[in-house]
Formats: sequence, C-alpha cells, structure tokens
Amino acid sequence: MNCKKDAVAELRRYKARKMSVGSINAQLAVLADRIGLQDGTGEDCAERRALLEKQLKWVTLWLRTVERALGALDERERTVLWKFYVDRREDYMDDLCETLFLEQSAVYRLKDRALGKYVLEMYGGEAM
Repeated sequence: MNCKKDAVAELRRYKARKMSVGSINAQLAVLADRIGLQDGTGEDCAERRALLEKQLKWVTLWLRTVERALGALDERERTVLWKFYVDRREDYMDDLCETLFLEQSAVYRLKDRALGKYVLEMYGGEAM
C-alpha cells in the first residue's frame, strides 16, 4: 500500500464526492415518489433506494474522515493541500506563493510536510 499515493488520489476525488451527496439525495427523492407505484417499478425502486442509501452512508463517512484528517493540519498546511490537490487551478503556485509569502521551494516543502501529516492522520502510518 502506498499511503502517500492513496492520500493524493483521495484528495483529488474530494470535490466530486462532496458533490455526489447532493446527487444521491436528489435520486433518493425521485425514488421516494416512485416506491409504492403499481406499475411494476416499485420493487426496482426499493432496491435502488437501498443501494443509494448505502452509498450515501459510505460517502458521508468518507467525507467526515477526510475532513477530520484535514482538520488536524494547521491553516497553511490545509491551504497548500487544498490548492495542490482538491481545487487546483492553473495559477495555483503563484497564488500559494503570494498568499503564504513563500518561495516555490518553501511551498513544496510545506506541501510535503502537510501531506505527511495528512497520511499519518488518515492511515496511522508514515507516508511511503
């Protein structure tokens, strides 16, 4: 298991998973209206609803776990990981250097330290 690689992949998926909560809830609302219909789709809807509820529970737990791990970092560390992996824009490095009053090399060191702390929080082990 490469904890560092897994952590980076998780952070990159954060926004999509956060958005999926709304999509899952919308699908559940539609299915709630269909359950009990006598057109033969009721059972399929009940199965689909059960799967969506299970997925929603898992995504919510995953988001809380990631947020807890990010919460263990200081603001600068969170900012660096957020801009590197979660909400990376074209000018992310310039923005980080300007916001944190650091040179690029210092931003990379801060990112490496923050990622190491994040991995320790998420997996209880050192970044490999």
